[in-house]
Amino acid sequence: MTETYFPEGNETLTLDQFVERLEASGIVPDLRASRYTPEAMSRVAEWMAALARDPDVLRGLLVDGLADFLNYQVDNDFKPSTLMLHKGDGYSLRAVLWMPPSPQHPPEIFSYYETHDHSFDFFTVGAFGPGYRTQLYDYEYENVRGVPGELVPLRFQEETGLPPGKVMYYYGSRDIHTQLPAPSISASINLLLPKTYPAHRRQYEMTLEETPEGVFGKLIAGNVDRQAQERALFETAAAMGDTDLHEALRDIARHHDTPQVRALAWQSLLPNSKHLAEDVGLVRDDGDPHVRAALSQWV
Repeated sequence: MTETYFPEGNETLTLDQFVERLEASGIVPDLRASRYTPEAMSRVAEWMAALARDPDVLRGLLVDGLADFLNYQVDNDFKPSTLMLHKGDGYSLRAVLWMPPSPQHPPEIFSYYETHDHSFDFFTVGAFGPGYRTQLYDYEYENVRGVPGELVPLRFQEETGLPPGKVMYYYGSRDIHTQLPAPSISASINLLLPKTYPAHRRQYEMTLEETPEGVFGKLIAGNVDRQAQERALFETAAAMGDTDLHEALRDIARHHDTPQVRALAWQSLLPNSKHLAEDVGLVRDDGDPHVRAALSQWV
């Protein structure tokens, strides 16, 4: 369940001061490894609120961008509404702009109405404007096979907003949210904490399904760009028929940490396999339910 903080006080931190304080604290490795202590998390929430109180954080980001527009955020691989503030050792800070939907600002740019989780933990704080609203749920990652169309039981938490100064902490592979549009231009600041434990987890996208038995998330093909890239790579390697390529693909199918990637590798290799009976036996040896379900026509 997400954590919510309303830090009091008027302390202001510059970006450099925030980074210095965060890195000196030693808290980042603990959070990345799922070692949670309320005191440490409250401390970071206070620093996030103090960072958001500094108007020069967002102002400086925008001034720099307008002054050198051709080279602005060229290394940023997030969505267009996301701006990189700082990348540290094991964490990153980004600002996210939230625009009311319009023909110039389609909802998908801002992930509005898209129910999803994240594979990383993160803090977020309202920094400008009224902020978006969000519907919050949680679920049990370990019980999900990850097959498109699967119905995942969700537990509703609340619908809430992110006004200036409010801080929230999202747990990776546990919290799910559906973001609703901000009524006017808004911005938030996020501290992203990629997981070292548990690691190599998939993010899920889903549609909400309300039934008499409760609320479910119906899985759709999540992380579409990455998955399409993997599928194209695997299917091309399999189709070329080269022994070395097949062996490399077989190694991914047997040993990759993520079940979805293993399944995708087998789906590409099996129709082209020169050792089909042996490969089908290897699929049967994979005990993960997602792999078995995705390859059910073969096993």
